[in-house]
Amino acid sequence: MLAPAVPPSTVSSPGTAPLPTPTTLSNPHPDGHGLQQATRTALADAGLTPADIDHVSAHANSTRAGDLAEARALSHAFSSTSPPVTALKSLLGHSLGAAATIQAACALLALRHQAIPPAANLDNQDDAVDLAIVSKAPRPARLRAVLSTACGFGGANAALILRGV
Repeated sequence: MLAPAVPPSTVSSPGTAPLPTPTTLSNPHPDGHGLQQATRTALADAGLTPADIDHVSAHANSTRAGDLAEARALSHAFSSTSPPVTALKSLLGHSLGAAATIQAACALLALRHQAIPPAANLDNQDDAVDLAIVSKAPRPARLRAVLSTACGFGGANAALILRGV
């Protein structure tokens, strides 16, 4: 018999926000407008502020347009200081429709283990990306709230906040 990785009583997901913002089928708005709005909506739904988020699990699909738009959205949402960010697709690849679910499961594991997984193969961070990206090794951290972002074809954006309880 398998035990759940995280007992249901220890996690809550108070902030969710699916939000479509079509620019083109595969390219997001350059400033990540839809993801900014989804993040703000998720924060409001959870009754949290940007300062309450301890870690971001970014969609980060390794396209220049997508990653820059997401970086701009997160930089805008977190104003002066972003929490540590990771990009799991660098470790797992892109599983298309299952990506957001896998990413949320990994965010739950980060909450459980109080550690942020690293992004793989990040040797030179783009100067246009003004985020604190965790790379090379896992980073121990006190995690209370994690934001997981997802961006899909046609401008579909979602932000999910998970909290340990």
